[in-house]
Amino acid sequence: MKGNYKSAAVIMLLLIGLVSCGPMEKPHSGSTLPKQEQRIPEKNNIPPVEQSKPEVKSEETKADPAPNQEKQENQAKPKEQTAAVEEPATESDPNTNQPENSDIQASKPEEAGTTGPVSNTPPEIVHQFSSQAEYNPDIDIDALSQEPQSWGFKRNKEHQPVTAYYKADLPKYGTYYLGNTEEKVVYLTFDEGYENGFSPAILDTLKEKEIKAAFFITGSYLKHNPELVKRMRAEGHVVGNHSQTHPDFTTKTDEQVMEEVAQVGDRFKELTGTEIDPFFRFPSGRYTERDLYIIRKMGYRNVFWSMAYKDWEVDNQPGKEYALNHVMENYHPGAVILLHAVSSSNTEALAEIISGLDEAGYRFGSLYELE
Repeated sequence: MKGNYKSAAVIMLLLIGLVSCGPMEKPHSGSTLPKQEQRIPEKNNIPPVEQSKPEVKSEETKADPAPNQEKQENQAKPKEQTAAVEEPATESDPNTNQPENSDIQASKPEEAGTTGPVSNTPPEIVHQFSSQAEYNPDIDIDALSQEPQSWGFKRNKEHQPVTAYYKADLPKYGTYYLGNTEEKVVYLTFDEGYENGFSPAILDTLKEKEIKAAFFITGSYLKHNPELVKRMRAEGHVVGNHSQTHPDFTTKTDEQVMEEVAQVGDRFKELTGTEIDPFFRFPSGRYTERDLYIIRKMGYRNVFWSMAYKDWEVDNQPGKEYALNHVMENYHPGAVILLHAVSSSNTEALAEIISGLDEAGYRFGSLYELE
C-alpha cells in the first residue's frame, strides 16, 4: 500500500509541474524573424517624369589610375563658350571618392593682423524660402530644352557685376549667380567634394571672424565627414546640396537627377535631424533647362557663382597671395564667391580675404537673402 501511495504522489507532482511550466516556447528561425524595412528616399513635390533624356557624351578627364592615390580628379570639362570669356570661370570639382582614412593635417591660416570679427555686420536673416507657396508654374516639362550648358561668365576690372552666359530664364527656375548688386555685399560659398584636411581650419577662421558661409556637400563628403557636417550646421552656416556622386547632370535621366539630389537631403536629415538648406549647386556647372526646373520643383534654389578660379587641383596650388589677389581684384556688389575647401591656398588666405573685403566696406550675406 505504501508503494502505491508513493507512486501516486510522484505522478501528482509531475502533473502539477507540467501545468505550472506552461507550453514550451519554440526557438526563432531565421525565416520567421521580421524583415527590416528598406528606406526609400522621399521626393518632395517631384514632377511626374516618364521620358528619359538622350545620352550626351561628356568630356571628362580621366581619374588618376593610381590605386593608392589620396585624391582623384573626375571632373567634367566646361563646354566651349561661343562668346569670349576672360579666363573661363566654369568650376570643376575634385572627385568625391574619398579615402576612408586620411592623415593629411589641417593647416592653420597665417595670422597677419587679421584676427577678430569683421566690422560690417549683416542684418537679421529671414528664412523666407521655407514659407513660400508651392512652386507650381504652368510649365510643360517635355517642352523644356535638354541642350547641355556649362556655366561661364566674363570678368571686368572695374569691380562691377560679371557678364554671365546662359540661355534659360534663370529667375523662372529659382536660379542665382548674383545677390544684391545695389549693395556692398558678397556671399561666401565653399564646395566640399571630399575632405582634404582644411575644413576645420576654414571653420575656425569663420568662427573667429564671426562670418557665416555656405558649404555645398556631396553624399560622399556627408558619409566620410559627419562630425564636420554637424559642426557646419551647429555653427550657423548654410549647408547646401552638391549631389550624391558629383556627376555631369546633362548625361542623367530625370529619375537619376532626382535620386542624386534626394539622397543627399535624406541622409543629411538622418544625420542632423534637420532639413538640408534649400540650395543646390550643379557639379562642374553642367546643367540643362530641364534640370533647372526639376531641381526647383524639388524645393531647391540653384546657385551658380560670379567669382571662381582654378583652385581645385590640390597638387598644383597657386599659393596664398594668388588666392588673396584673385578675390581682391574681382570682388563686386552681390558677388557669389566660390572657393574649394580642398585648396591650401584658399585656407591660408581666408582670414586676409575676409579682412580685405571688410575694409573695402563689404558685408557677408546669406544665401537666404537672394530672393
